[in-house]
Amino acid sequence: MQLSAEEMSEQEQSDIREIPPAFAARMLESIPISDRPIQVQHLAEFRELAQNLRNSGRGNLAEGAEKIINAFGEARADVELPSGKSVSRKPHLVIAGGFVRDTLMGKTPKDIDFATSLDYASVYAALSKKFAKEIEQGEIALVEEAGKNFSVLIVRFNDLDEEYEVAAFRVEGDYRDGRRPDTVMPTRYAGVDAERRDLTINALFYNPYTGNVVDYVGGFKDLEEKKLRFVGNAEERIQEDRLRMLRFVRFLGKTGFTAEVSAKEAIQKNASRIGELPAERLHDELGAVLGTGPAGDALDRLREYGLLREVLPEVEALGDCAQGPPYHMEGDVFKHTVLVANGLPAEASSILRWAAVFHDISKPETRAEEKNPQGDTKVSFHRHAEIGAEKLIPILNRLKFSNEEKNEIKWLVVNHIRMLAEFRNMRESKARELALSPYALNIIALAQADTRGAIPADPRIKKENEENLVLMRERYASILAHEAEKKTEIDTVLKAVNGREIISAYEKRHGHKPEGKTIGVLKARILEEIHDNKVSNPEEARAIMERVVADTNFE
Repeated sequence: MQLSAEEMSEQEQSDIREIPPAFAARMLESIPISDRPIQVQHLAEFRELAQNLRNSGRGNLAEGAEKIINAFGEARADVELPSGKSVSRKPHLVIAGGFVRDTLMGKTPKDIDFATSLDYASVYAALSKKFAKEIEQGEIALVEEAGKNFSVLIVRFNDLDEEYEVAAFRVEGDYRDGRRPDTVMPTRYAGVDAERRDLTINALFYNPYTGNVVDYVGGFKDLEEKKLRFVGNAEERIQEDRLRMLRFVRFLGKTGFTAEVSAKEAIQKNASRIGELPAERLHDELGAVLGTGPAGDALDRLREYGLLREVLPEVEALGDCAQGPPYHMEGDVFKHTVLVANGLPAEASSILRWAAVFHDISKPETRAEEKNPQGDTKVSFHRHAEIGAEKLIPILNRLKFSNEEKNEIKWLVVNHIRMLAEFRNMRESKARELALSPYALNIIALAQADTRGAIPADPRIKKENEENLVLMRERYASILAHEAEKKTEIDTVLKAVNGREIISAYEKRHGHKPEGKTIGVLKARILEEIHDNKVSNPEEARAIMERVVADTNFE
């Protein structure tokens, strides 16, 4: 619903009326003449909107946000008008970004980020005064989040376990490094702040006091037409911050919208410049891209926009590696990888998504063909899991993955074949090691997605693979059930063959203590036999320990 000037608050009217001429001219250039440069729709005041969202099951908006809104409602600031006259007004406060977009799209809103006509110091002073008692009692904390040129106030409601950002409207200078603005200046105009944002659907401002959403950049129309578009000129937005190319691809997955043609062309043209960004930023945003919707579709979009070859050339190269009978008739390795990544559970972790992307990374190096006696071709990739884990090391280092991330991703890649092909028939000790790994659920999910992401030449292979998945899950469940049922006995057995007992038994048998490293070897051999035989009796465990010690001398 579009509103007339009479239906808008005095504050909203003044913000539009007093907008700088230069900004208005730029907006008129970037938005078709047939559209109004500035449009307004009405939702409801915040209290009513929050209740409506709760009633419809689309969000439980937090108490802290309402306290901030009330605090700004009581504040006043001196404003100098273009005429030179100074007046006292309530500061302009809006909710910006994803909350507004998601609410208008009928989705569950998440974070609530505020923007205001006050500068950082004035925001801090106003909230410090309003919440003085709560700050003294430790219920609220005001924390400065400082960027290179600009500060944002974080308001933490410790008693509510809630946190909000409050940022001043701002104008950004040139982006000479293609990452962040050289200068940032506060402004009291919401419309000027809208101009510096990335996507039109993220540049809508909700006034919590009136319930009006103000659109300075054509976001309403793009929401209606399900179109993803940069604010203003796509080329300029990308030159300012290269990361916006990845963000654009991420929002394609998030919204399901169609890309504006000029935006897609600008990204494809500038894709080679994505590598100018720090690896840490690439790592974080790539993780977000893969984490938004099906990860395989995200890979496809990255390739379509020319970004995959720049950030993950090893993954793009999988498209040049043909697969074949008897196990893979779905096409090249990249197509298989897309199917596997799309086959993960919707709630798959970032680590699991990355593992799916990388699970067959070494197939180009390990591909081999051979003919059977009947003359049929068999395509194989011998040891591709183990070799892939080694190939991953420089890739993960290049993108600044943490040690914890690297360890799990490599473990999943190494074991993804073992889990399906070997787990059901493994010795109990080896199967137990896999099943009790902290990564067990991820390796099961990856094995299932890998299996179902393959189209074998013979339908009987597909049937056998499905049966293997059932056996894999049954054995996993059996191991967990045994661990739960026999926990007390297992703990008692493990205490009976601890390091001290092993050293004592070895010294009695061989006349000297084993060296430090050999204790671990002995213990591994003892526990392997105990678990293989599901020993739950401490005396039987000690007998195994005595026998292993007797048969082992490290002299």
